[in-house]
Amino acid sequence: MRRTPSTRLVSYAIFSSAVVTLLVLPSVARAGALAATRASQVRTVNASGLTNCATGPGYVFDQVILGDLSSFPTFAIPPGQVFVITGLDWRVVGTPPGEITGATLRLEGNSTMGTVFYDSANAGPDGGSGRSVAVPNVIVKPGVSICLLVGGNFSAFSGILHGFLATDK
Repeated sequence: MRRTPSTRLVSYAIFSSAVVTLLVLPSVARAGALAATRASQVRTVNASGLTNCATGPGYVFDQVILGDLSSFPTFAIPPGQVFVITGLDWRVVGTPPGEITGATLRLEGNSTMGTVFYDSANAGPDGGSGRSVAVPNVIVKPGVSICLLVGGNFSAFSGILHGFLATDK
């Protein structure tokens, strides 16, 4: 095939596009995944009891569960950091078999609130329901309460939140 000025121009355009694509893609691919980099960042947080959330009775995640169970300090997000929620374990008992129970994870601030996650499960023959579920990186800033609202008929509840602290950028 004989090269003409127009075929050289097309070849140059294709080559230039490939080079630009190769130069741009690595910068996009460098964005790292949001994850804990040290074990000291990981937090397991318990909802210690029924309290009043902004929308009524609920469970506020307020107690850190330490790995050695030596104490249960109050959960607080330090200034300049965020808490990244990655998972939720919830369980209710005393529900009529086959009934659906729902768990709603809500963030509550001074005058605002927002639902960030919802899950549900059917009660088994023993009247228990609940699940362990992944939560897709919900980010919580200092001063915001994490509240769990549970819907359905039940006699007892437990909730554990999993996540990690990260620098707020």
